[in-house]
Amino acid sequence: MTEVGMATDRILEAVEPAEGIISEDIVPHDVLARPPSGDEIKKIATFIGDTFFNLFLELGLSPPVIEQHMLCQSSSFHQKMKDLLQCWIDKFKLQATIGRLLSAMKLCQMDWYTAVQIWASNDTRWMRPVKDTWCVVI
Repeated sequence: MTEVGMATDRILEAVEPAEGIISEDIVPHDVLARPPSGDEIKKIATFIGDTFFNLFLELGLSPPVIEQHMLCQSSSFHQKMKDLLQCWIDKFKLQATIGRLLSAMKLCQMDWYTAVQIWASNDTRWMRPVKDTWCVVI
């Protein structure tokens, strides 16, 4: 793992709360502090990409748990991501917050800012247009 640049000294540490990483101007504190619901998990799973392994390591799941979920051949990638998110919530209970998830997505260079729209879909005061797309103003 060291050869590919993974931080093996902290591989099983869970990401700390989103303080300072995700602004409360983007997502309200009460949302950041709670676990995602079933409907939110379905939506979040669509934003998880190729770096999913790093994401779930950052969230505190072990490599064998992640690999076990990925070996399930009957499931689509999206379903596997939903199952891994649910596994994370089941393991970490109230510590499995939206804030931690968004922080981990940001650390793994995932599209966390588009995922934020799940909680702010009707509120565009924190966004601005850039070349025919929207991006977050931080």
